[in-house]
Amino acid sequence: MAENDWKYRINQLGAHIADIEQKHMAEMRRQDREIQTLKDRIDALRMENEHLTMQLGVTEAGTDPLTRRVEWTITGIREQLKVCPKNVSIWSPEFSACGIRNMQLEFFPQGRETATLDGFCSVFFWCPEGTNIKYQLFVGNHYRAPDEDTYDSRMGHGHSNFCLLDAEIDQAADSVTVGVDIIDVSRVYEMGRGEIKASRRVHRLSLNSLVRHEVLVVENRDVSLVEWKISKISRRLAAAPRGASLYSPIFTAAGIHDMLLEFYPNGNANTKKDGYCSLYLRCPEGTQIVVTLIVGSYRKGPIMAKFDGSAGKGLPEFCELAEQINKDEDSIVVGLELKNAAPGTDGGSKKTPSSETGDIYHMHDPLVERTYPIIRGFISGKIPPWSFADRLREVGVPECIFATHDFQLLLQREFEVDSLPFNEVRLVLKGLIKSCRDKRYRARHGDRFDDTKDETTSTDGKIFTAFPPRLEDSAVQTEEALDVTRVSERSPREEHRARLSPEKRCQYLPLDERERYLRGEKQRETSRSGEFETWPSSRIQHIRDEGAAAERDMRRSGVDVLY
Repeated sequence: MAENDWKYRINQLGAHIADIEQKHMAEMRRQDREIQTLKDRIDALRMENEHLTMQLGVTEAGTDPLTRRVEWTITGIREQLKVCPKNVSIWSPEFSACGIRNMQLEFFPQGRETATLDGFCSVFFWCPEGTNIKYQLFVGNHYRAPDEDTYDSRMGHGHSNFCLLDAEIDQAADSVTVGVDIIDVSRVYEMGRGEIKASRRVHRLSLNSLVRHEVLVVENRDVSLVEWKISKISRRLAAAPRGASLYSPIFTAAGIHDMLLEFYPNGNANTKKDGYCSLYLRCPEGTQIVVTLIVGSYRKGPIMAKFDGSAGKGLPEFCELAEQINKDEDSIVVGLELKNAAPGTDGGSKKTPSSETGDIYHMHDPLVERTYPIIRGFISGKIPPWSFADRLREVGVPECIFATHDFQLLLQREFEVDSLPFNEVRLVLKGLIKSCRDKRYRARHGDRFDDTKDETTSTDGKIFTAFPPRLEDSAVQTEEALDVTRVSERSPREEHRARLSPEKRCQYLPLDERERYLRGEKQRETSRSGEFETWPSSRIQHIRDEGAAAERDMRRSGVDVLY
């Protein structure tokens, strides 16, 4: 009896639970219908409002059509952090900007559910359906790279791992500022009813904003040095993992608009060395510049870069960050120094770069064409360093290029070029030529650079000849080999060769002389006759003495020595 009684009670409980589940599901369906009804009513009211606005002849100007920057300050942020767990958001009031209504910011103080980094907040930007907008979100002094999104429905676009919130809080006011800069915007409006529909696209940025943007480009056309100070760097460095980035505000310099610095305090995915930071620069598509990147007191450049798309150009292992931090202010200064933008740069300088003396430099394309496969092969690793200089000599590159600092950067593969197209090689060579003809270089190494003037191939006395320089203008042909340490009596220049080690010195020797040197300074057996050939010790000592003298001269004159 007792067992049957228990079975009866269990069956009753099961039936009761099933009844409760049915009622619960029915209640959920009812609430879903109510929520959908409310959403439909809200959408209907918005559409009615837009329809009334159009009937009144107002062209979606919003409350302030000149607004393109919105800042939302959240006070009592410490209390908000206590009451808002992860995946709980705070909404800004709806606002209008650039002629677009019903915009909103959604802020997750503890991060969204998809956030993977502890202490990082999440920010999303909501716009109405049909909006195509380019914008830049920020929290405090932390900016993200500009985003461009199309809103097929009213929704939010943004970033789950936006930034470390604690570093952006104003401790004195116990607040944080969240905002958006609107760069460009357009809106599609559906018009008509029934089967026949049409749409119109309205592009709206205020006239004041457009004029101000162009004025900034003109005002900053002479600006060549840009510095961006990042505060609280130790806190950011400790909390930000590898791959977390900081973005500067958008700026203009040297006549180039919409520039942006992208800084990785702990390096990015391509950084192999611990403690090294990464620095990249973003510019408008089609921009060609010569830039020196700066972190603290450490500089790298000048580097030539061409921007073919939205991707940044820079160095994944820039420098050790700890050595560049200002310990007193707990800050780091990141920046860049620009030379004149290359000819043809969109939005940049249209002038041909010139030196302190006003000379204009050109280069014949035939020489570039001959040099192009050599430089590209060297950077890709197909041509070894010890034959690189000889290969350039063979196609007519002037000898004095090999003593310049820019050539050392090229030899160390500091020019980061993805595919190294033809124009990039042209820029690299023009940079080397400019260094050679610089006033200071001429003071050290002679007054003339273009010793070979061939009127049949040059239309300007300062243009390089398309043919290799004549032998007597760069070196003397001896019975044994081409000796680059000697000079013609006609030329006042001295050709230097640094002797830091036999291996380093060998990269400047001609091929036949290098082969003999590498086979040994003593007797060696030839492969054909089996006879012994002797390289006199006097000749060996002569080479050593000349190399040491060249190194001393270079150090005395301030020219960097290749390592």
